[in-house]
Amino acid sequence: GGNRGYAALYNPPALAILDTSTRGGTGVPLNQVTSIVNMCLGPSRIALAQVPRPFMGATVRENRLYVTCYLSGQVAEVDADSGELLSTILAGRGPLSIALNFGQGSKGFAIDPCADPYVGDAEAATRGITCPTAAKPELRVHPLGSAQPAVGPRAYISAFLDNMIAVLDLDPRSPSYRRVVSRIGLPTPKQVQ
Repeated sequence: GGNRGYAALYNPPALAILDTSTRGGTGVPLNQVTSIVNMCLGPSRIALAQVPRPFMGATVRENRLYVTCYLSGQVAEVDADSGELLSTILAGRGPLSIALNFGQGSKGFAIDPCADPYVGDAEAATRGITCPTAAKPELRVHPLGSAQPAVGPRAYISAFLDNMIAVLDLDPRSPSYRRVVSRIGLPTPKQVQ
């Protein structure tokens, strides 16, 4: 929720989870560290998103943090609610920035809900957005034609030292879940001495 803050700590590599709720009626935030999560080497950028998961026959949204780790060449996935490190994904040399193709699910969402693979037309309508109907052009990505389902959730990671962008599959239904599925750019080969 809105009472937490997250900070990537470079040395020692960790993620600090902060309680930012206010003290009584003063309006002053606590800013107290509630937990520390060990991270891969060189954590630098954090992306927060709500990810749908099946739970007791229903679909619920869980908060996830995706943290790029520059020195180890990885992206860490952390459960933002429990502070549990869920996975580390190899992403290339020097991953720095991260962008997600799915939104945060709140009123301040950053992604067009009509293009978000996790948001249906009905949910977009509750946000005040009307997605195109079948008679209008489809905004969701279908790289292999209209018969193919929309591309699932992806993360785009700039790998600074490889001079490319790594595309990570974040769709738990996919056989390539938590793996690099594409590289965009012209990687610079390592020099042999």
